[in-house]
Amino acid sequence: ATAEQVYNIFLKDDAVSGVTVVSDGRVAGAVARHRIDHLMSGQFGFSLHARRPIASIMDTRPLVTDFEVPIDLVSKMAMSRPPAKLYDFIIVTRDSRYYGIVTIKDLLEKTMEIEVSDARHRNPLSGLPGNLIIERTLTKCIESSDPFTVLYIDIDNFKAYNDVYGFEHGDSVIRFVAKLLNDIFSAKGIFIGHLGGDDFLAVLPGYGAAGACDELLRAFDAGIRCFYSEEDLKKGYITARNRRGEEEQFPVMTVSVAGVSNRTRKYENIYQLSERASVVKKKCKQVWNSCYEIE
Repeated sequence: ATAEQVYNIFLKDDAVSGVTVVSDGRVAGAVARHRIDHLMSGQFGFSLHARRPIASIMDTRPLVTDFEVPIDLVSKMAMSRPPAKLYDFIIVTRDSRYYGIVTIKDLLEKTMEIEVSDARHRNPLSGLPGNLIIERTLTKCIESSDPFTVLYIDIDNFKAYNDVYGFEHGDSVIRFVAKLLNDIFSAKGIFIGHLGGDDFLAVLPGYGAAGACDELLRAFDAGIRCFYSEEDLKKGYITARNRRGEEEQFPVMTVSVAGVSNRTRKYENIYQLSERASVVKKKCKQVWNSCYEIE
């Protein structure tokens, strides 16, 4: 095809933002409307470029992304392009073959739609994704063949603390843990969520979760002490009623992390995953200090 033939496509339809050049089903290049308009403008633009093959003026390195790439990652790639290409359309492939295009307008609108939906399903106290987003994330992991590890994070003795110190202080502890998880996991691009109450979750790619767990335990044990009075810290415990209504001494809060992965087990659904995590968590609860157990 010549530049003139492609230019005529734009002249016939104002809605066309660009043309993808495809060879045997694979992307060879792209021509954005603003680029060909620029070439064809001026006194001699049309006569100079009209008969040139489109391959000589097309962008041979457009932004091409696979159909499976998450929209937030595509947005980051699009916004990191050089200024001259910042608003060029994005080419989508599937199985390495041309599938379609997405305009920046479409991308921004969809991103905003996801963000609004995401905000509705975040825990109002921690600001972390809630159960609907967690279930969606876990289901995607299970359906994929990629290795993953899910960490179920639980604050030990939180209920007793909440009863003695009150909801306001309890909420502060929840926010403290949420910040720890953000600092340790989110900075690495790892998904974290809030199951509710004092239960949290992190989903890691692969099986190397021990280092992050060590970091979490150290940070939690160092920071949790500031939520207690000096008197209670000296004693090493608080007195509160247990679930049977009897007075009991509860040590300073610790954190238990139960990790399950698909290294040796295959999970069919999130309920199997949760049931296995409960078994692993029981092992953690037998230890009186902060600990983690990963299968």
